Amino acid sequence: MKRAIEILPAPKGYAPFDLEVRKPGVVRRIVTAFEEPSSIIPASMGKPPVAEMQPVPGIVFEVDPDEEMAKRHFVWLPAGKALEFPGTLVYVDTYVDEPTGQPLFLYEAIKG
Repeated sequence: MKRAIEILPAPKGYAPFDLEVRKPGVVRRIVTAFEEPSSIIPASMGKPPVAEMQPVPGIVFEVDPDEEMAKRHFVWLPAGKALEFPGTLVYVDTYVDEPTGQPLFLYEAIKG
């Protein structure tokens, strides 16, 4: 079986989200990734334009590049907040949000 690493950006916020991941899709860690530049600061006074990069959580998956994709369901849970979900939530990992310094706990939502 081949092994590869894929890093998929995950949205911030507390709404559940889906990611398409190759199987087996084992989560190895959460790192800081960067979104596409959300704004470009124009050139001025001889300085080149600057792309403003926004940090976002990036989920590191170990995958088999020859396997098919599967949709997985995740949700961030902040400290001290409760969440009702019709199914099972399985803890995956913790990410510390760069701008705020607040921990976010990643859970995989398994329906059933």
